[in-house]
Amino acid sequence: MKITPVSKIIGGQDGAFVGEYLLRFSSKGEGYVFDASSLGQGEREEKELPLLCRLSVKAGEALVPHFNSVVLGCEYFAEGDEFPLLYANLYNNYAASEDRKEGMLCAYRLERDGDQF
Repeated sequence: MKITPVSKIIGGQDGAFVGEYLLRFSSKGEGYVFDASSLGQGEREEKELPLLCRLSVKAGEALVPHFNSVVLGCEYFAEGDEFPLLYANLYNNYAASEDRKEGMLCAYRLERDGDQF
């Protein structure tokens, strides 16, 4: 198998595709939304994906996500939502705690207001 890079994007922990968007997150929840509509259109040269906006997922009072691993689910928060729920793990944020919160994750509703997420 030959692996060929098709794009360069901002570094981070993990990302997920939804429709024509690539969501990319750092370990602290800073996120970036890229226009990925041009991927897979037969071009062989590596190109930079257009950055549409930055987003920040705020840590809740009870749980602090790590964003080491994110996935978009099949479920939607409400009928008519554009995006499915985004899930992020807690990973090592609680590794030194008495309660390691193993097996827990956070779920987020993604909404768009114009060109902002």
